[in-house]
Amino acid sequence: MTDEDRFVLPPLTSRSWWRWITATLVAVVAVAAYVWATQPQDRWAVAAVAVLGAVLVLAVARRAAWVEVSTGTVVKRTLLRGRQRMPLAEAAVEVRANGGGLATLDVSAGRGRTVRLPLLALTQYVERSQEAAPLRTLADLVERWSGERGRTAVDLMRRQADHVAAGGSATTSPLAPLARKNITGAVGAAGAAGGATDLLP
Repeated sequence: MTDEDRFVLPPLTSRSWWRWITATLVAVVAVAAYVWATQPQDRWAVAAVAVLGAVLVLAVARRAAWVEVSTGTVVKRTLLRGRQRMPLAEAAVEVRANGGGLATLDVSAGRGRTVRLPLLALTQYVERSQEAAPLRTLADLVERWSGERGRTAVDLMRRQADHVAAGGSATTSPLAPLARKNITGAVGAAGAAGGATDLLP
């Protein structure tokens, strides 16, 4: 399969999101270095944290999702499970809120297999919608392969695309009420932490 046959949504990140992630990593490294230098008896814990951190970084680096344009198959790749394939013609497709300030296109094939493609983020660190072009491309793919089962999701994505194309903001977009659904003060304050990986495809 060529790269041209893969449709990948861009990540919904921002400069402030990256600054938050960087500051968190720097703080963890600083604490670990201090413990390593001043508490030799606890160096085993620092080593364990380093290994865990390396695994988490690798897991995020390996995580990816895309749609095969020629087959209408959503592919999800993770570190532990490898690749999971979910044909849009057979999967349930719905635009949903994740409870942490995100609206996502959820493609589900049962047995806990779900791919969440980020459409809109309204968190403390990110207020951003997908651009009109990728929204319309995704809507076209869902319409082509899901038919009437994906009609509601297709209509929502096209309304979002029209809003963005007209210069509308993420906070006033059609998906904004959904992104804010079930969000709490605590979740809103920690949106980048709790849903950081959901901002990525």
